[in-house]
Parts: sequence; C-alpha cells; structure tokens
Amino acid sequence: MNESVINSVSDLTQDHLTTSVQWISKMSSQERWNLTTEETAALLGGIEGKTYKAMQQRAESGLPITMTPDTVERLSLLLGIWKALQLLVPVERPDLAFEWFNKPNNSPLLQGKSIKDYLLENNTLESFYTVRDYLNSNR
Repeated sequence: MNESVINSVSDLTQDHLTTSVQWISKMSSQERWNLTTEETAALLGGIEGKTYKAMQQRAESGLPITMTPDTVERLSLLLGIWKALQLLVPVERPDLAFEWFNKPNNSPLLQGKSIKDYLLENNTLESFYTVRDYLNSNR
C-alpha cells in the first residue's frame, strides 16, 4: 500500500482542496446541515460569503483554490464531526446524523443548542475540537 501521508497544509494537493470545498458545499445543503452561504463561510474561519462562493465556483471549474491553514483545519474538524456523528447513529438511520447536527442538545457542553448553533456562536478552533472530541467520547 503506497498512500501519501499528509503532515501539513503544504502537503495538500489541489485535488484535496477541491474535494474539501465540494464536500462542504454538499454538506451545507438544506437537506443536510442546512447552512446558508454566510454560515458556511463563518464556519470556514470567518471568510466572506462571496469568497466562499468564489471557492465553490473554482472547485466546480477545476481551477486552483487557495486556503489558509485555519480554513483547512476547520474543514478537517468538520469532517471529523461528521464522521463521529455517522458512527453514533444506527446504520439503518443515517438521516439522524444530519438531524443531530441541527437538533438542540441538552448535554452540558451544548446547553440546549444544536451542534450547528454552538459552532456558529463559539466559532473558534477550540470549540470545533471540543465538539469533535465530545462526539467521539460518546461512541
């Protein structure tokens, strides 16, 4: 098995960046995480909605994309949150992973907020790590 190892942002290829933008665009849809353009941009590190839209257009067109290390890390953490949610739901109910992202949760961490609302209100890398670790600890 000859897989490349990614140790830093500089190891990412344009394919990695394009795929990550396509993934977050898909996850942001109304039937999944139900994020607006502005909310998605905020989760990606406070970039402007028009910057996020430009990234989407470049990804769709196969043009090079640039991202800050912060944005790359946030995308990685969102993917980790998504993976953790998928592992928590029964195989026959994958829809629950989308629902749980948007549904208020009374855990001490989320205090009645959904994961979506918690991340938007506490939009720091630390909060992304906290949510991911919280979900992983509940598996």
